[in-house]
Amino acid sequence: MSNSRPQIRSDLAKVLNEFSDFGSAINIKESRVSGGCINECFKWQTDKSAYFIKQNSFFDFPEMFEKEIKGLSILEGTSTLKTPQQVGVF
Repeated sequence: MSNSRPQIRSDLAKVLNEFSDFGSAINIKESRVSGGCINECFKWQTDKSAYFIKQNSFFDFPEMFEKEIKGLSILEGTSTLKTPQQVGVF
């Protein structure tokens, strides 16, 4: 896991551990993923699961991810599209 800052990786791992068995994961492989022009995006692949992580500045884009989660929840409610499980914004 060398592509993102160490403190962010540590914080994300703690949050993911609260929502899944991430803490028991070994061999975490991080790769950069295209996420458009305003986000830094990563895929964390573990022996247990895969996680898609988006990173951005709260000061530059306040509430952007909260609004994205709301939109994904609305789409999920239509039962017409499969949407990813959202862990949270922090």
